[in-house]
Amino acid sequence: DEDLRALSVKEADLARELAALKKRLPQLAQHQAEAAKLTRELEQTRKESAELSARLQSAGDRRRWRELGGTDPSLEDLQAVTHRLESQLSVRQEQLLEKGLVLEELASLAASLEKEASGEREEVLGTAQRVTGLQSQLSTVTRKLMAAVSELSMWQAEAIRLRSEADALQNQVRTAKERLDEGQPPTDDARR
Repeated sequence: DEDLRALSVKEADLARELAALKKRLPQLAQHQAEAAKLTRELEQTRKESAELSARLQSAGDRRRWRELGGTDPSLEDLQAVTHRLESQLSVRQEQLLEKGLVLEELASLAASLEKEASGEREEVLGTAQRVTGLQSQLSTVTRKLMAAVSELSMWQAEAIRLRSEADALQNQVRTAKERLDEGQPPTDDARR
């Protein structure tokens, strides 16, 4: 019973596949016709290409090429040119070698100068640090000096004020002496 059922399922599957293939059958004929057409076109294009290549390579068509004038140099001429070119090459190689040696020497000099400059850089750095320290000390001394000048100015102002008071008191003493010499009281306050 199960075998019968399995066979009927297979039969249904085969029937579906057959129906699908029959639907595609008209397209198959169309595709075969198109493939045949494309094959003919390809053959035609290959023939045209071969024909054009043959015409292009043909020396019989005077429109496709022109003759160059001049003559081929003789073997002696070619040897002379070769010798001349070889001697020029030799000279250039010697110049190149000389320039290479000069370049090596310059590279050596540049390396030594760079080494020397790096040593001087360290020296300059040390000097710059010392200068910075000295500038800091100079700044400190300048501030102290400015403070001292300011204090001195205050003392000068006090001295001027005191000098002015001393002068005023001396004038009072002188005036009092003069008044005493004239027989008057030394000051107006002393009269009271």
